[in-house]
Amino acid sequence: MLRRAMSGIPRPRLLLSGSTDETLLRLAHETCRDLGISPRIVALDRGATPLVFMKHYAREHQLDLTTVHCDILDFASDQQFDVIFTHAFMGYFDAKQRPSLIEKWNSLLVDGGQFTTIQRVRPPESPAIVQFSAEQSALFVEAALAAAEQLGVCEHEDNATVERAAKEFAENLRVHAINSRAEMKNLFLDAGLELAMLEYHSLGSRGMISGPSVPASGDYAHIVAVKR
Repeated sequence: MLRRAMSGIPRPRLLLSGSTDETLLRLAHETCRDLGISPRIVALDRGATPLVFMKHYAREHQLDLTTVHCDILDFASDQQFDVIFTHAFMGYFDAKQRPSLIEKWNSLLVDGGQFTTIQRVRPPESPAIVQFSAEQSALFVEAALAAAEQLGVCEHEDNATVERAAKEFAENLRVHAINSRAEMKNLFLDAGLELAMLEYHSLGSRGMISGPSVPASGDYAHIVAVKR
């Protein structure tokens, strides 16, 4: 999807909107490298931690990266972007905020610019706010400790830090569920964006911990929206 959005732009201006770590930047770098193009990248997040990861990755790979420590809804820029790239980000905004989020992204795109993301659409019976259950919290902590051990980066004292941080994360995570395909589609259409791609792919992951999100089966919307 990202390759499709950036093909034919030799020096794309790329906005990374929200991230857990450096993964979005790595995907953007690898895609641009394969395309033989050199992007100018702005990474935006209201949390400082992912920006630190991105700065480190950018130094290692000599990338043109600017980081902005800011909430996306408060972000103002004198430049517009060819591509905006994010992942599973819309669930951090409730139904009242989401139209403002889409409108903000739309305002930041050049004419013909593209927005790309993958976003889970949960089953209709999902609660409005999704949280970890006690069992899922325990599984998340176990997964975090296992990952730290596999990476070989933690001594005994560090394991306690990982465990404490994972527990705090699991206890505080709140996801505002999107449980309607119609809502997902209309968010973009109502903002005046054209949907060049809206496909749904199912992933049966109920009960599994594979990342910093509440596991559940559901459909994943693959979205490419264009500003016209």
